[in-house]
Amino acid sequence: MNLNYVILISLMMFLSLSASGHQGEKDTTHMEQDHKHQIEQAGNHHHDSSLHPKDVTASFHDFPNLHPLIVHFPIVLLLLASIFQIAGFFVFKREISWIVLIIVTIGFIGALIAGILVHPHTHDLSDFTAQVLAKHDFYAYLTMWASGIGVLLKVGSHFFLERKLWPELVVTLALLISAYAVSKTGHYGAQLVHIEGVGPQGKFLETDSHSH
Repeated sequence: MNLNYVILISLMMFLSLSASGHQGEKDTTHMEQDHKHQIEQAGNHHHDSSLHPKDVTASFHDFPNLHPLIVHFPIVLLLLASIFQIAGFFVFKREISWIVLIIVTIGFIGALIAGILVHPHTHDLSDFTAQVLAKHDFYAYLTMWASGIGVLLKVGSHFFLERKLWPELVVTLALLISAYAVSKTGHYGAQLVHIEGVGPQGKFLETDSHSH
């Protein structure tokens, strides 16, 4: 083959590869620009908040309702109260009896605050969501009653009946009922928030209850 043809073909292939590579660089640059644009949009959307950019921690007034800030205390404390009550049958009976009395009392107070004082008021719920809310409220009131009775029984057993077996068994029953009730309350509460969408960003909540 003539040397001129070889040089000409080689030159054409080189130019073709250069053009293709340059086009690839353009495509890559375009993709990078699109990616940067998406990041900028996401950043702008992220900073589009009712909070001040420097105020990472929301204040109490930023929440539509204070119920979710309070409700975790009775859940944890009433579950712990039942566990410690059972443990008190075997070890450190008097010391654990004091612990049970303290935490069940605080748990009862927390249940009252969460269930009455800061209980959110809803509107425009579907029939199904209203049924879930009714279940939640039923177990919430059962929690308050059972834990309240548990406090009274524990006071009687601890101070007046010298922690005898039969009153401690009655206390245990009341605390187990309160633990079961608060667990069911939390279950239906989680369903309302994470499945039915009640509460996040104040959805389906009456704004007048914001001051509670």
